[in-house]
Amino acid sequence: MPDSEPGRGHAGELLYQYLDAIPDIERLRELLHPDVSFTLHVPTGKTNTGRERILRGLTKEFTSFYRPETFRLEVLESFGHRDRAAARFTITAETERGPYHNNYAIIARFVGGLLFEAWEYVDSASARMQLSP
Repeated sequence: MPDSEPGRGHAGELLYQYLDAIPDIERLRELLHPDVSFTLHVPTGKTNTGRERILRGLTKEFTSFYRPETFRLEVLESFGHRDRAAARFTITAETERGPYHNNYAIIARFVGGLLFEAWEYVDSASARMQLSP
């Protein structure tokens, strides 16, 4: 089996494109499989399924939590093999609770060149310290 599908890019490149698209909801729509599932691993995390549900959640984050004009996601590294990829990245932004800078990691699986499954990990202790009232 080849590492990537013809014309669709290597999984590490596809994951980079997904992360680079955030917070552009319309760009993200083009990169997500209709049946995508996304699991956020934090103490109150859960799995969301379906492109439209995930995009609604992201839209809510960028209208009620992050100040979009200050949002910056920096991909530190992105790599993959066949249909799977992983990346480390940081998010820096102003939020409704003040300044925020944190580390993240994501593991993803692609089907037909679209993000199909993702598992995201965040430094939740750091997030709590920064965002607690």
